Amino acid sequence: MAKASRLRVKQAKDFNSRILSYVKDNSLEKRSLTVNECLELFELQTTSLLDRNMFTFASHIFSLIKAKYKDKNSSVLENSDLDVALRILLKLSKCDIYYPELMNFVSKDISQLTIPQLLDFIFLSNQGKLRSKHHLDKAYTHCLHRINELEFDEFLKVLYYFSYYAQEYKNIFLSHIDKMQNNLSRLSEEDMVMLLNVSKLLYQHDGSTTLRDLVVSHINHNIDSYDGNFLMRAVSEISRGARTKTSARLLQYVTTRDYITEEFQTCQIATLINFMTSIVYWRRGIQLLTNILNTLALRIAEIAKNKNIGIWSDIYNNIYITGWFSLEFMRAGMSNIVMEEVLLHQGSPYSVLKVLQAFHKVRFFHYESYLKLLHYLDFNSESLQSKPNFILYIVFAAADANIFVESLYRKSFDLLETTLGDLELDAPDSILKMQEKLVYIDMKHHLRYIWPRDLIIFSWSFAVMELHKTRDLSKLLRILLLPQIYSMDMMLSDVLMTLEVAEALSVDNVEPELCKRIFETYGEKMRELEHMSEDSNIAANTRPALGDKFGTKYLDSDSQINFQKARYRIARNVKETMHFLGRDDLVTGILAHKNSPYVIDICLVKESKKGILLLGGRELMRNHYDGRWTVTDTGSSRLKRRVFQNSGWRTVDLNCTEWAKCKTSKEKRSYAKKIIDELYSIK
Repeated sequence: MAKASRLRVKQAKDFNSRILSYVKDNSLEKRSLTVNECLELFELQTTSLLDRNMFTFASHIFSLIKAKYKDKNSSVLENSDLDVALRILLKLSKCDIYYPELMNFVSKDISQLTIPQLLDFIFLSNQGKLRSKHHLDKAYTHCLHRINELEFDEFLKVLYYFSYYAQEYKNIFLSHIDKMQNNLSRLSEEDMVMLLNVSKLLYQHDGSTTLRDLVVSHINHNIDSYDGNFLMRAVSEISRGARTKTSARLLQYVTTRDYITEEFQTCQIATLINFMTSIVYWRRGIQLLTNILNTLALRIAEIAKNKNIGIWSDIYNNIYITGWFSLEFMRAGMSNIVMEEVLLHQGSPYSVLKVLQAFHKVRFFHYESYLKLLHYLDFNSESLQSKPNFILYIVFAAADANIFVESLYRKSFDLLETTLGDLELDAPDSILKMQEKLVYIDMKHHLRYIWPRDLIIFSWSFAVMELHKTRDLSKLLRILLLPQIYSMDMMLSDVLMTLEVAEALSVDNVEPELCKRIFETYGEKMRELEHMSEDSNIAANTRPALGDKFGTKYLDSDSQINFQKARYRIARNVKETMHFLGRDDLVTGILAHKNSPYVIDICLVKESKKGILLLGGRELMRNHYDGRWTVTDTGSSRLKRRVFQNSGWRTVDLNCTEWAKCKTSKEKRSYAKKIIDELYSIK
């Protein structure tokens, strides 16, 4: 079989060579072969063979065409010669051969082309990608002048060719919506998907929503005649732009069909990921997210090998936005993407940052994965220099996971010092400069901006790693004490972290005066926020059941409030259990001092500075074995233990997950007794 195949290839090559030899023998001087005769012989060539005879033959015909105009005064080309040139280029394009001289030859007389020839030229310019982009620009300008000469089918072909560069050629799409409106019934499924894709790309421009809803309304009107695969592709292309009832109706219909889940297994992987993005964007069909993520876990090999490098970052970005957890996908991504160094380095630093954000958001902990991501981002940190807030977030994620990457911390501190270097806090215009750097620039979506929260999490990260002993954080603390900063709306978690920084510095006798001022300022703010949370009861009652899944930002304050309520409940429960056992020498909820962010959950009355710490909230992370919440040695628990140790407290940890496993009163009493015995045994 292989021998026969090789024989056919050899015969085809011999045939091509004989034709070329015949043409060369009938040389230009003899003029025994016309251009059209040469073209006919050229088109007999076997296009499946990518040998150089094709290009040599094309060059010979091109020289015959140029010879016709050598002695002529007019430089205008005859249409027949333009047609020959286009036919040669079309033949070469089938062999992936690009002939720039011949393209230039046709381009200079583009105004002489007929409409079918113009379509061929646009097609060839599009096929050449960036090599022929300048020809496509010229064709676009010319096409706009002749748009009324195009039939609707020809018009659609032109749109296809220009859709790859829709941002640059937006006028041809947005200025002729009426032409499509009058011919909706002639649109094929591929036409509609292409137009929806273009409207997604142009979502920031006027008219894009009109174009999208025009196509979507046509789909809605005939929705029962389309199969599940097409409807999925249509929904996957409406993930941007204004949220309108027309598009929402399509999404609502598709996400409630039972057959749509069957398409998850067979559709293209890019379609499935874009479909997920649309669900997240429209905040509808959330019941499908678990199914989609589990399917993506099963098809993780397709994601890893996809030609669209970094497509996996879109999945992690959706997880980051929603906080939706799928153990199957996180484990699959951990093994096939994060731990695959070559694949990770194919993505951009921004793509890898999305992965880290997703891990941190759902609090999925796998030490080796965190380390891989942090080392990559450390190595490529220069690419993120334009957005200091990203660098500060990376440092925060590292500290929260209790991972120390020395160069990452050093680079982040140097960057922050450079960014805020020209800020003189004692100068008369310091407040104005602070507003410009910390507030107004962010409002303008400037590349270099820093939120006050970024300064808080950065200071907290350095306090966790005890770097406040070697690095000067006084400037950051002074910034946080500016009225324009602490009077801003803050989440409870931000206030608590600020107080934790002050606590850490205070016990190490670093900047005691600044720490005292922070205790007074942010201590009052903490009590105010706790009082507000009790009044509004936002932690449990007033939020929608899944509202926090689709907030634009993860409200960590809600998590903190839930934990604060849970710790009081558990501490009271432990005290009641110990009362049943005849041990009444316990008190609950003792503050280390008035403005302390730390609480001794259970304290011995008769012994000084002995107590029980309830570990939960930011001390909990999901393990990578079964995804269960587990008390982990996080940055928060590390900082808390060190502060109490340096303050002279002797403590025992009460694991809230272990307590939650105690189902019966007997189990709770047994666990409580064990903890109390440990506390008494501390010397």
